Amino acid sequence: GKATILATRPLLAAGVLLLQGVSAFSAPPHRQRSPPPLAGVCRRSHPGPHHGARRQRAASVLSGLRLGGGMGEEKESWDREIQSGALFKYGPEGSHVAFSSGPSSADRVVIVVGGLTDGMLATPYVEGLSRVLQEQGGGRWGMIQPLLSSSHMGYGTSSLSKDAKELDMLMAHVASKRGSGTRFVICGHSTGCQDAVWVCKKGKEAGRVCGVILQAPVSDREYAATKPETAEMLAKAQSLVDAGSKKALMPPDADLAPITAYRYLSLNGRLGDDDMFSSDLTDEQLRERLGCVGVPCLVALSMEDEYVPEGVDKRLLGGRMASAMGGEVTV
Repeated sequence: GKATILATRPLLAAGVLLLQGVSAFSAPPHRQRSPPPLAGVCRRSHPGPHHGARRQRAASVLSGLRLGGGMGEEKESWDREIQSGALFKYGPEGSHVAFSSGPSSADRVVIVVGGLTDGMLATPYVEGLSRVLQEQGGGRWGMIQPLLSSSHMGYGTSSLSKDAKELDMLMAHVASKRGSGTRFVICGHSTGCQDAVWVCKKGKEAGRVCGVILQAPVSDREYAATKPETAEMLAKAQSLVDAGSKKALMPPDADLAPITAYRYLSLNGRLGDDDMFSSDLTDEQLRERLGCVGVPCLVALSMEDEYVPEGVDKRLLGGRMASAMGGEVTV
């Protein structure tokens, strides 16, 4: 098989490609077939997981997915297109809330999972992608934006395992309402990409996943390594974990949000659970982390991502990621 690196407006292309390539999937468990991944390249929609400015306007390469408003007038970055849909509960906790747009009977659903500090409307392309799904989905495609325990400032006391369990709950709940044949595409943004991969690897409902989008997958570890305080904080976190206190909170200045020793190591330590996209991982290590994605996958890397260290060849990294998922890359 082949995986192609796309150079323009990949999020719009992702919607079209997944509509064309995934809509034919009926109900086979995802590990029974391994179509090649698709790799794409785009710019990030905001600076990154450890920066306070979380709501910057999307770069011009995403202009194909307009943010709303009439006649092309400029709007404030927070002034977003109104979404119509349904708010519903998918689990017992207060955070187990999701927003559904598109046909209520849609049996092909894109689940958008944001990054650190994100919630619903995580990125400026969400509204446009929802519109594409409705316009080109033949009445079968919709979108769901869930809140997880890790949403907003909860990521520091959560984990990929907990996120995957909650996404399992969401998929099982939606399938119980819309039919057992309902299938899902998980679209991860930034650290949400780790959630998408973890669901494929560990999720009880992984058989319902028929596609994955990794938009702006970034190494939290490689970014953290550029900060002078990281080495000291890593040592502190490791000492807490070694002492059996992995749930103990780190010092307040360790992160933007309250964060446990375990999650700090997971995000910022070498070979932690969240360490999936680092450029210094060997091909074997990438395969160990990404080889579980046995469904069509679009990798949309950010060519001007300031949270990727200078000197990292992003196209090469994207190709290595796609190869780790079983794809042959053509640029």
